[in-house]
Amino acid sequence: MPHFMLVSSSSSISTSSYEEELISENLQFLDSIGPVDALLHASEFWSCTVMFTVIFLLLCWEKSVQILRSSLPATLASVVDGMLAEMGGLGFIGLVLSIFVTGGNENTKNGIVAILARDTSERFLGEDGILIETLEFLHTLFFEVGIAFFLVSGITVLAVLKQIGGITSISNSSRTILMHQKKSNNTTHLTKDNNVNDDHHPYDNCDDKVSLEQIADRINAVSLLVDVNGDGIISAQEKQNALVQILSNTGTSTSVWDLIKREVNMSKIDVTSEAMVVRERMLTQNQLSDSFLIENYFERVFAQNLEEMVELSPITWIPLVPLITLDNSLDLQHEVVSAASSNAIDTCGLFVTTPWVLLPSIVLQLIGIVWGSYNFWKISIVKNMLMPTLVRNKYNNSPPSDNIVSEDQSLGYGSPILLPPPYEVYQLRQKFDSSPGIIGFIEEKLLNGIPGKDHHQRLFGKIGAMGPSFLLKSIKFYLWSCVAQLVFYSTQILSRDLSAILNGNVSHAGNPDTVLTELYVYGFFVAIAMAQIYFIPRTFLNYSLITSIEMMIDQKEFRKALKKSEDILRDEEDDSVRFELLRRDVDV
Repeated sequence: MPHFMLVSSSSSISTSSYEEELISENLQFLDSIGPVDALLHASEFWSCTVMFTVIFLLLCWEKSVQILRSSLPATLASVVDGMLAEMGGLGFIGLVLSIFVTGGNENTKNGIVAILARDTSERFLGEDGILIETLEFLHTLFFEVGIAFFLVSGITVLAVLKQIGGITSISNSSRTILMHQKKSNNTTHLTKDNNVNDDHHPYDNCDDKVSLEQIADRINAVSLLVDVNGDGIISAQEKQNALVQILSNTGTSTSVWDLIKREVNMSKIDVTSEAMVVRERMLTQNQLSDSFLIENYFERVFAQNLEEMVELSPITWIPLVPLITLDNSLDLQHEVVSAASSNAIDTCGLFVTTPWVLLPSIVLQLIGIVWGSYNFWKISIVKNMLMPTLVRNKYNNSPPSDNIVSEDQSLGYGSPILLPPPYEVYQLRQKFDSSPGIIGFIEEKLLNGIPGKDHHQRLFGKIGAMGPSFLLKSIKFYLWSCVAQLVFYSTQILSRDLSAILNGNVSHAGNPDTVLTELYVYGFFVAIAMAQIYFIPRTFLNYSLITSIEMMIDQKEFRKALKKSEDILRDEEDDSVRFELLRRDVDV
């Protein structure tokens, strides 16, 4: 027993001496490199750094979402929610791939899923890792396309809100005038408040409240004889006759090119004036005051339409399959996964020389142009039938008289009159056709439209009552197609061609003679996609307009906007009273 104790003590002494020598050496090392270097060489430091980095990134993500929600208008809330949902879905796919296919421990790497993926890839594609890399590439590509789609959708709505932003200035001015009217009890002359000013608004130079008179001046309204019988009363029938006369004299072109040229050439003044005419029509129809925030109603409608447009179901990705399959299969034939592969240059120049890749891309461009033109044309001609016309009244061989009145307002010589939209006139409805020729055949046979129940729904032609829902889906998938082409061609074809040219590696390309041609061709495809996206905001604006006015007013959103207008006006009146009381106290 003592011997055992002796041996045990000797072993303990020996171990203790070794540890002391090791600690001494470590201390000498730390003394030689300094405490900072020692910290940087400690594995514990880097473990904590990585964990705190992850926590910091999560915190940044959470704060970014909060800032986005608070800073963006309510109209874009659905875009943010859609982005978060889509990123969550794609993140789940990435987690599944990481656990069962690409990552994890040895058991998962040797599991049945990973083994099956490697064996399948090696058997049919010639390399065991190419199928897994393709899964990762397509997962990333789907993520890029989804985020790009949400960003373009958000930009679309911002552009739409900017185009109708002039209404906000006018509504603010009207409320200010109304409060001034109540303060002064002066009902004979209302002036625009000088403090309500927007440097970018086309009606800023107006001294009085923006009215039909000033709108007529801005758009150079046509002057014609409306009160034909000279009785001083302008009836509904006389307004309809005047509208028929105008359209007979000026004509209404329904060609795609003329409609595109008209919409593109519309200035900010034209867009604001058009919105103001619609506003006047809605105020008159619903007997509302100038304090009604009609722009709030339109924003609610835009938000509702946008929420439906950015809702991406798994089926939404199916149209991407043909585009990506043909181009990616060319890469896989040369054991290339994507433009990020080290051997991506092996397929440079082949996308433009391979017929079964180039021809479908050309067909896709033609389909996109026809598709976009159809959306734009269909919505524009329906809008033309729903837009009221502003004219000036004039009298034939009779002096101007201040006693001539309409059913709703006093009219003097040259006073503006708001004529009804063309769809209210029977003979104009009979001449109107939004489904001519082959368009009507396709809508009737393939879309199986439902006949419209009223004059408004019948404006959509063969698709009838299905018009609003069908056109919104058409805009959605059309935008989706344009964004997918833009992202794919830019990141997978143009990027590798540019890299080969800038790095001087064209001689190593799959076809060195056609790299530059391929760059030009697919660059042209990208330009076409960008041009098509350019027209989306105006198309979306017109769509939201034609599906939210006249017989398609959303009563639920309309009542919400009306209540908000009343609340805002009440709050402003309370603030005005409090300010007046405070001013009196200061004077005393």
